[in-house]
Amino acid sequence: MIANTDANGRFHSDWLSMMYSRLKLARNLLRDDGVIFISIDDNEVHNLRKICDEIFGAGNFINQIAIKLSEPTGVKMAHVKKRLPKLKEYILLYQKVQSEFTPVTIKKDKWDDEYKHVIGGITDSEIEIIQNTLSADNVTDEDIKNADEICKRINLLSIDSLYEKGKTYTAEESDEIRFKNAHRILRDVATSYGAKQIADKKRETTSSPFFLIRTQEGKVYLIKNGYNLDSDQPRIKMLFASDYLCHNVGDFWFDIKTTGLDNEGFVEFKNGKKPLKLISRLIELSTEPGDLVLDFFSGSSSTAHSVLEVNLKEKKDLKFIMIQLPENLDKTLLKTLDTQMKKQIKSTIEFLDSIDKPHLVSEIGKERIRRAGKKILEELKTKSMRLKLGEEPSADKDLDIGFRVLKVDTSNMKNTYYKPNEINQQQIAGLISNIKEDRTNEDLLFQVMLDSGVQLDLEITTEEIMGKKVYFVAANSLCACFETNLPEGLFSELAKREPVTLVLKDSSFVNNDALKTNVEQIFRQLSPETELKVI
Repeated sequence: MIANTDANGRFHSDWLSMMYSRLKLARNLLRDDGVIFISIDDNEVHNLRKICDEIFGAGNFINQIAIKLSEPTGVKMAHVKKRLPKLKEYILLYQKVQSEFTPVTIKKDKWDDEYKHVIGGITDSEIEIIQNTLSADNVTDEDIKNADEICKRINLLSIDSLYEKGKTYTAEESDEIRFKNAHRILRDVATSYGAKQIADKKRETTSSPFFLIRTQEGKVYLIKNGYNLDSDQPRIKMLFASDYLCHNVGDFWFDIKTTGLDNEGFVEFKNGKKPLKLISRLIELSTEPGDLVLDFFSGSSSTAHSVLEVNLKEKKDLKFIMIQLPENLDKTLLKTLDTQMKKQIKSTIEFLDSIDKPHLVSEIGKERIRRAGKKILEELKTKSMRLKLGEEPSADKDLDIGFRVLKVDTSNMKNTYYKPNEINQQQIAGLISNIKEDRTNEDLLFQVMLDSGVQLDLEITTEEIMGKKVYFVAANSLCACFETNLPEGLFSELAKREPVTLVLKDSSFVNNDALKTNVEQIFRQLSPETELKVI
């Protein structure tokens, strides 16, 4: 925790040494189809590329994404005679072995009113089959036949069918509805004479309102039947709004606002905070349902907040791990010379005081996750209250917003390696238990989970059995009781549960060796597969 200042002669070398070990570990943690995103500015991007090429392999470099930071205004324009204003930062994207991505598309600024027909009569999944057939590289006759079967049930509706009758919408609300339904909104356009000839011929064998044709160039078009055969260029080709009103942003992301984020996420913390929209886009780009997202420089936990938002929006059931050093803001404030930065840190400290939390960066992240989760549940509750007659409540009401906080610490066990002449008779009583006095039962439980290779995110339940608190991890995968003076009947009750592993404290059997022997016998008879551990 020593500051690496610009005045340090080994500034770049020290930074790279710090990053190298972390990136090496990050690669080991990745699945074969996993990816890593690294946010970086101009100062180190060239050096970072070199060590990433060494760790991940140059062939696993995917993109260097440029993120527009701000407009060319304000303080940054004070030195325009010496250098161009800084308007961007970067995100390096590397894969471990082989990955696939969900294309990043954003909607255009304005809706094209030519898109005014809405597909009815078929489901969204059937529309997707048609769209995939239109855009696929190698379309078979069977693909076209399957799509044609779906086309037989299409009927066109007016775009007004998307709006609730009698309700007034603002221009923004109207556009939002249309963009949301762009995958089922179309327009008709004229096509080439050659394509019309192919359509004319197929029309002789079908009465379907819509059908697909394949041109001599291999392109596949959706055709609207019923057109005038005598017209040279009738408007018969149908285009989906989703294909033309959205565009791929490529590796230059100019649409994400990175200023004014002081209070985004319901916490006052500005330094290095990443926009929710940016992190959410990275997650949507690269994850599949059930994936695990890790951020080992988590700061205010923007990544965790984004995971919750994506889970709500995309129903991906993602999990997150946030890692953050317990950086003390009071010490950071003393070391900071920049006046504006001091002001920001003081504001953050005042915020932590208002919620009675220690002045640590990690506390900001924890509070943000709590507030973000609470806000999402409130929105879901409001949404459920607005249900119309006959509508079913959303399964999102059960969205998991919980998280556990784990801290790196020393072992729960005392150092019991003493020479006889180093202790006296009075100290012997303190050595009866080999567990440190300041450790809780939960501390012991998580150490046991780590030692046993049990995942730390598994469900933990507690029960009181014969007056003693018993922990169960993942049902009966792990059972633990750290109480003293355990009654013999308790073990018969636990044996009936047939736990995979049972963990007890050694001090529970002090001066009662017979009970320890009886416990082994009870489990040998009632649950012989259970592994007994004593700590």
